[in-house]
Amino acid sequence: LLLFRAAATATREAPAFAARLAACGVCGASVAAGLNLLRLWEGAGRSESPAAAFVQLFLTERVNVHYGDLNAAGSYFVMALFMAVGLAIQSRRLPWLISVGLLGCALWVSGSRMAIMAGMLALVLPAGARTWRTHRGGLRGTTLAAALLLALLAALAAYGIPERGNQRSAATAAHVRWELARTSLRMTEVNPAFGVGIGRF
Repeated sequence: LLLFRAAATATREAPAFAARLAACGVCGASVAAGLNLLRLWEGAGRSESPAAAFVQLFLTERVNVHYGDLNAAGSYFVMALFMAVGLAIQSRRLPWLISVGLLGCALWVSGSRMAIMAGMLALVLPAGARTWRTHRGGLRGTTLAAALLLALLAALAAYGIPERGNQRSAATAAHVRWELARTSLRMTEVNPAFGVGIGRF
């Protein structure tokens, strides 16, 4: 949180720094995304038909080169994807459009349904804020409809994205997260000030 506050303060005082920071973040994430796709291509290269094998791996496998937590990888790529889309809209340059494609592919390869759903739900927030600030009836209704559509798409994504690897069903995943939340609340009740200690979840 302190690092986030420092970055927010620095970018507010120097707007040009904000653009460079976003560009560097997208470049780094794009390289990471490219390495994930390269790993799939290396695996596909061992077959007689590499292109078909690559497509098959892309649709069915979950991969992240840098660390094993695939849900964390999905969260990272969806955050970087938002920045890439912003840069692509602002500058309308091909490299940022390529970054959008790379990051979208890496997000899919991570297989994180939760990250994809969270990304869609995150879009509801600015749409809702725009609805609140807009006083024109037609535009307000359109923005509200867009927010509701995004929420619906998020729910469909959670249940519509196919299971890959050792993933469980969407219903099971939701139940597990509900139980984790309940456990966290019980731990907070036991020791609200300092927690129960590292490694004792």
